[in-house]
Amino acid sequence: MSDWIIRPTLAAGCARTTAEIMHLKVEDVDSTAGGVTITVTGASPRTVVCLADWEDDVRRLLDGPPVLDYVFVKDERPSNAVAYVNKFLNSTAKGREFPTVERLRSTWIVGHLEARTPIVALVEALGVKTFSMFKRLAPFVRMPEAAELQVLFRGEPPP
Repeated sequence: MSDWIIRPTLAAGCARTTAEIMHLKVEDVDSTAGGVTITVTGASPRTVVCLADWEDDVRRLLDGPPVLDYVFVKDERPSNAVAYVNKFLNSTAKGREFPTVERLRSTWIVGHLEARTPIVALVEALGVKTFSMFKRLAPFVRMPEAAELQVLFRGEPPP
C-alpha cells in the first residue's frame, strides 16, 4: 500500500506525528467492533482512539501486503523520517498548498476542540506536556454563539 495513504490516515485519523507513523508496529493497533485504537510507546506512552471516519482506512492498511511488523512498509526503512516525508510531499505537491503530517494532525486537534472533547483528554492523547499548541490553533476553532457559551459555562446539559 502506498505511503501517501498511510500518512493522511494516521495523521488525520489518529493524530500521529511523522516519527510515530514511521515507527508504528502492527501490534500497536487494536481493531475491534468498538473501534480502532493505537498505542504509542516510548517517551510519551498513550493510547489514542481513531476517528470513526478513518477506521476503515486503518483496517485496510493492516490488511495490505506486505504489512508484517511495521504499518509503514518500505524496502528500506528511512533513517530520517521527517526528511523522508518532507521530500516525498515536496515531490508530489501540486500548487503551493499540500497536506503535511502536522496540518493533518492539527485538523484532528481542531475537530476535537470543536466537538468539545475534554482538553485534558486531548493533551493525554497527543502526548504533550503543555497547552501551548492550543493557543496556536485557537484561531481555527469556531467560537460558539453567545447562547451556546451560556449553556457551556453554566454547565447545563446540551439541548
